[in-house]
Amino acid sequence: MHEQINLALLEAGRRFWEVSAKPAAAMRAAGVAFFPESELIVSRPGGKGKGGGWRGGGGRGRHDDDEEGGGDGGGGGGERKLFLKLAGPREPSSSTSLDDIYVVAARADELSRPMLLRSLWHGPGASGMLEVRMVQQGAIAPRNGLRVCALRGPNGSDWLAQLEMLEVLALPRALTLASSPPLLRSLLSPSTAPPPPPFALAFPRGAPPNLDALLAAALSAFGLNEEQEAVLRGVAEWLRPGPGGGSGGGGPPSTLLVHGVFGSGKSHLLVCILSFLRDALRGATRGGKPVRVLLAALTNVAVDNVIGALIARSAEGEDPGVLRVGSLRRIAAAVLPHSTHGRLGAEDEASAKRELGYELERAAPSGRPALRRAIAEIDSGRMLARSRAASKAVIVGATCAATALPVMASLHFDLVLLDEAASLSCTPSKTSSYHVAPPS
Repeated sequence: MHEQINLALLEAGRRFWEVSAKPAAAMRAAGVAFFPESELIVSRPGGKGKGGGWRGGGGRGRHDDDEEGGGDGGGGGGERKLFLKLAGPREPSSSTSLDDIYVVAARADELSRPMLLRSLWHGPGASGMLEVRMVQQGAIAPRNGLRVCALRGPNGSDWLAQLEMLEVLALPRALTLASSPPLLRSLLSPSTAPPPPPFALAFPRGAPPNLDALLAAALSAFGLNEEQEAVLRGVAEWLRPGPGGGSGGGGPPSTLLVHGVFGSGKSHLLVCILSFLRDALRGATRGGKPVRVLLAALTNVAVDNVIGALIARSAEGEDPGVLRVGSLRRIAAAVLPHSTHGRLGAEDEASAKRELGYELERAAPSGRPALRRAIAEIDSGRMLARSRAASKAVIVGATCAATALPVMASLHFDLVLLDEAASLSCTPSKTSSYHVAPPS
């Protein structure tokens, strides 16, 4: 993960040095955002002005209190905040985002030993002020009023979220097969992996579904080929009671690996599997808790392609039985009405609404109705209600990084499907596997 960040920073540095001798306007035209006359501002609790308590100038970020000079520094509480004041022409709002990485040094020739700062706002305010958080100190120590030059580098949202999740998990640095998550043991050493846990399902509100009838319906609706049908039947075996099925030994393996060339129908099969599981697990409990299925992938596009296909196959007015969790700015417009941002605070609700407002300003006409519906759902409280009712969803879709969101913290999943797994590094796949429910 660190290597990926370093490679992205190296590319940003290469592009900067290629145009560093040109005027600022030419650098901007080349896509290089360099601010040679910038300043660090340190806000300390209990004071105002540059020395403390100042919240900084209308930034498009996580705070509702965005008015310049309207700080909350009184009373001696809170924590020290760090701001980067960018001098010069403002960039278009579409160029900046939350979790942009800024490369900062006292002089341009010291950018090889930079301080790395992570943006906490979607972009600087009218005064050029941007709240940031330290990622790497580098050769200089932050102090109030320090003059610096700053280069906006890559966006680090996914990488930083995954690194934070690893810190939360507190995994040992020397990860061995014995200490690795169950997913890795099943894939790397099937013969020594523990046997599949019992998968005893209960249906307290009615009789269990007819799996054979659901299988026949899925095969008819999706037109699977022989190999795809074998995978679907293997998934169905997990749900069958009795010897050889999901609740006894000698049954199917607890991990199925599906591979195929581009265009071979893997995503189509995934939609079929999720549709089958949704119908088969409605009302099901395991260990007294509702059964849940997680669809995870590295990218938002991969998650939305599958969730969107499930939604499209639902009849008009029918609840598709899915919940999409993630950053609202990165969720496909067709999926937004079935999504939640995963946070519950009023301040975060306002921030989510601002995010959608920015997207609405830049969206094509075809994408605006879904964005307006998502904003209306925030105003009506339905999106907040979905966030609070996330534990009732049968199918939850999220990127591996989004599994670290607060709404996901208390959720455990009985089945996990990882799409485009070949593009997943070990880190995000371990992130998702830590949400797998223990044996019941």
